[in-house]
Amino acid sequence: MVVELAAVIGEDEQRRGLGVRMLSIAAADAIAAGATHFLFVVSAANERSIRMIRRRWPNATVERDGTLLNFLAPAQVPAKTPPHQPNHPTQPAPTQPAPTPPTPTPPPHPNRTRANSPRPVRIRPKPSRAV
Repeated sequence: MVVELAAVIGEDEQRRGLGVRMLSIAAADAIAAGATHFLFVVSAANERSIRMIRRRWPNATVERDGTLLNFLAPAQVPAKTPPHQPNHPTQPAPTQPAPTPPTPTPPPHPNRTRANSPRPVRIRPKPSRAV
């Protein structure tokens, strides 16, 4: 049974691993329901999603359908990201600087709706209506 998996992540929430987490849960549920293959339909311009699918489902085959790419992968919970490989095998991987100690987190701004909100939310008074 082929099951289509999809996740839509808003621009502000991308690059946090949410898509992979959502697809992992959906993949596990689909496998439990008897899925043998996953179908991913992705815009050919969506490079991030294409990279994620190729990393997590390396055995996926792909076919172009106009501006879309159809990936067909054996049903499996997505693999974790492989460790970083240097671009050139004869050159050593760049050394990482020593980690800096974490800086204390300042208290949340009073105008933020969530403590972890990256942007302040301006609260404006509602205009009064004359009766």
